[in-house]
Amino acid sequence: MFRKPDKMPKPESLDAVGESSVRQLIAQGKHKVALERAKQIHKASASPATEALVVDAYAARIRALLDHGLLVEAKALSDLVRERYPSAGASIDQLRTSAEARQGNLDALLRPLNDPAISLEQRTSIEEAVGREVTDLAALAECPALGAGHPLRTGARALHKAFEAVTSQLVPEDALVLPEVSRRSPLAPWKMLIRAIGCFYRREDEACRRYLEAVPPGSAASRLAPALLAMADGGSRNSLPHEAAVLVSGVTQERAGLRAALQELDRAFAADDERRILKGIRNAAAECRLHCPALLEKLKGYMTVRAVIADIDSDHALPAMGGHPRKDAQFHRLFARALEATSDSKHYTFACAIWAAFLEKAKDEGWFTGHGPEAAMLYIRMAELLRVVPGHLLEMSQASARKEIDDPEAFYYLYPELLYERACAIDPHSEHFSKWLEWASTNRLAASSPEKIAEMWHAACPQDLAPLLHLMTSAERRKSFHKAIAILDKAEAIDAVHPAVRRARLRLMFANAVRQLKQRKPRLAERTLLVIQGLPQVRQGDRRAFLAALRGICSAIYGSTKATEAAVEKLTRLLDSAAAANFVIAGAASACNYQFSVCSPADLSEKELAALPAAIARVCALAEDIGWTFTPRRGWLEVAARSLRERRLELSSGQLRLLAKVALRAEYPEMAYMASAAGLALGLADEARFLLLRAQALPEWLWNRRNRCIAAAISLARSAKDSTLIAEARNLPTSGSGELSIEPDELEEVRRRERAANVYPTRQDPGPIYSSMEPEELCDCPACRRERGEPVDEDEEPDLGDLSFLDNMPLPEGVPPVIARALVEEIKQSILRGESPDELLDRLGVGGKKRRKGKRR
Repeated sequence: MFRKPDKMPKPESLDAVGESSVRQLIAQGKHKVALERAKQIHKASASPATEALVVDAYAARIRALLDHGLLVEAKALSDLVRERYPSAGASIDQLRTSAEARQGNLDALLRPLNDPAISLEQRTSIEEAVGREVTDLAALAECPALGAGHPLRTGARALHKAFEAVTSQLVPEDALVLPEVSRRSPLAPWKMLIRAIGCFYRREDEACRRYLEAVPPGSAASRLAPALLAMADGGSRNSLPHEAAVLVSGVTQERAGLRAALQELDRAFAADDERRILKGIRNAAAECRLHCPALLEKLKGYMTVRAVIADIDSDHALPAMGGHPRKDAQFHRLFARALEATSDSKHYTFACAIWAAFLEKAKDEGWFTGHGPEAAMLYIRMAELLRVVPGHLLEMSQASARKEIDDPEAFYYLYPELLYERACAIDPHSEHFSKWLEWASTNRLAASSPEKIAEMWHAACPQDLAPLLHLMTSAERRKSFHKAIAILDKAEAIDAVHPAVRRARLRLMFANAVRQLKQRKPRLAERTLLVIQGLPQVRQGDRRAFLAALRGICSAIYGSTKATEAAVEKLTRLLDSAAAANFVIAGAASACNYQFSVCSPADLSEKELAALPAAIARVCALAEDIGWTFTPRRGWLEVAARSLRERRLELSSGQLRLLAKVALRAEYPEMAYMASAAGLALGLADEARFLLLRAQALPEWLWNRRNRCIAAAISLARSAKDSTLIAEARNLPTSGSGELSIEPDELEEVRRRERAANVYPTRQDPGPIYSSMEPEELCDCPACRRERGEPVDEDEEPDLGDLSFLDNMPLPEGVPPVIARALVEEIKQSILRGESPDELLDRLGVGGKKRRKGKRR
């Protein structure tokens, strides 16, 4: 018999205990046990509360299936729950939508975002679901439920492209800014994950950890974070889910052997050991074939290129890697870039041939068409490479190609002219024409004249100023001023306030007036001068002085002495200097081929003599401004130099530079040296320019000091990013060959010593000597190279048979035959040993002074 309990527990307490146990099991991740317990409670006492508990247990179970990737099972279970428990519609529908979202079907999730009346709460809920559930960025980027410009689609598109990039190649950090994805976007966790992947492959492990820490837990992107963190830290895979462990294993351990083989191959190439290289190629190909067969063709391409650059015999390299690589566009691109990276101009013609092959392959593979901007840029790249190739080497390559086919079009990649022409025909861009014009202006191989190229440029880009300025300058150089002014009218219609355009009209009008006065046509010149007087530019600076000087020449041609004297007086008032007035009128007369008597230095007052250097600098500035060359007579310069030396004149840096230039033009280097000394004393502003002027002023026999000054000027100009000065310095003649360079401590020494050297050098007092900064010139004969441990080819060794001419060499009268034969043998042995004549004489006891070891013999 069963005894009835004394007191039954209340139903409410039983429900509370059961619900608590179910909730605890759900929290512990035991969703299946929790669901069975909840179903038992609901079966024992069915009520709305127990039904809600069952629905919550089902929801937890469905979420667990989703987390394990069992999407089909999760959808089937959600359909079952919705059928049995209609009250669970909203929550179960949300889970079903999440399951579809994880499968890439995002329409149901995202369609409500198109409703303008959607509430903020609903929008936030959908965006949270996107951040939590969406794993297929490509599906989101192409989702038709949203407009093409919706932020979620544009952001997903950028993220998908970046994700593919960082998982296939090294990507710099600045390429992963991803401005399309804001910090508040539900896709922001993906941006952090992508940056972490980029850091991982760049071996920036600390930055990788920081980005992974910024990925919010629970987001879709966070599911990859543990695997990536394990790869970055080298930790254990045991605690990872199965899929994550497989990923880590595939990225790290299975490729460890391949990575080691590639590292050994790199070391072999660095050691330049052919046997070791071939072994490394064989091992790397075998490892890649075993573990990463999809990368084998790409690896074979890399190894082939490295082997060619290292000059490894292809008959040995190809069998080691298992045959030829696939010679597609990617292979040719890699090969051409590797040849460029050698920085050897002898390889650049070969690189252009490979680029031409790449262009054909790229067209066949659909990379781009042969008539688009990509092809134009490729033609420009080839042309710029050929510009570096020495002219004689390029001509040899062209001649060799013509022996096969006498058609330049067949070997267009060896002709810069054809490359520039093709690029400009496909893409008539200003930059392309500019490079073509620059090349044609400085290269003797150009078939098209710069003027023709400038005309083509103007026809293709009528709003560009550069071709018009070039055509105008060319016409001006040919003294065709009417044509130059007509071209200037077109340039002014495009940009009348451009500095070059504004200066050009005044310069052309002055040049036209000078030409008319040369032809003794003063009436035409007067009309031109009236036009010049109406130009606003003529009222700037000292330009009116040159106008007045030309009017004085007009009056002199007419024979009006009074008008000429009045012009000189007007010039003196304008310039406030009789010397400057005489310089201007004399310079204008010389330009017009007219004899005009000017005063001499003896006619000047003491005040005028003191101001003479400033007056010369002032007239030089005027001359440069209007395109007129001014060179005073040597007597005037000597007086100005004396004034510069005896008086402490306060001249500006620009005035001193002009004085130095005019002194160099007049072949008076002493004055140029004094001007450079005064300029160096001013400080650092124009120190590089004054060092360059000093180098030009130095005597030719001081080549060592000249080289040091030029090298110091280049170094200072490079620091100031003054490309004009660098180009000017490199065009100066120097002793020796190669790039002039200087160390920082040597630069400071040159600056200090040149600032202190204020006296023009002489043989007795040459000034600073920098012989310790010059590298010692070593003898290049086979004997000296062998003594220094350098390689010597067998064909460089002297041959005794080549010295047989010494047997018949005529000897001085009175030398006994026995002594003559002995002397000839000693000379032969001396030549074979590489001895110098002095060393031979010293060894024979005849005399002679030994030269320093290592010097050229």
